[in-house]
Amino acid sequence: MFQIDAENTAATILRVGCEIDVGRSEAFCDAIRTAAALGTAPLVVMLDDCPYFDCSGVRVLVTMRRALGPRLLTVVAAGGTTHRIFDILGLIGPLEVATTLEGAMGRTTALA
Repeated sequence: MFQIDAENTAATILRVGCEIDVGRSEAFCDAIRTAAALGTAPLVVMLDDCPYFDCSGVRVLVTMRRALGPRLLTVVAAGGTTHRIFDILGLIGPLEVATTLEGAMGRTTALA
């Protein structure tokens, strides 16, 4: 479901490989908190393999963005459903959404 990669020194990467709905939103929030607690590096949440993402997931990301500030970056598949949701809600900029891991990693250097 959630895989944390803290081996990269430029960022901690949280890969989400499951649906995020009301039933999994607390586990998603806990995974972000766990990854964030591993250090002070930027945290990249990879949603490009997330098959379903509803408003409860959006709530978690907005809440965690407020808590972590610019440390939290989000990656979604370009043109995918999650990307369209963020676009419609006007969250592409506020949530620091990138469409590739490379794009997010490029932003992490600005945070260092």
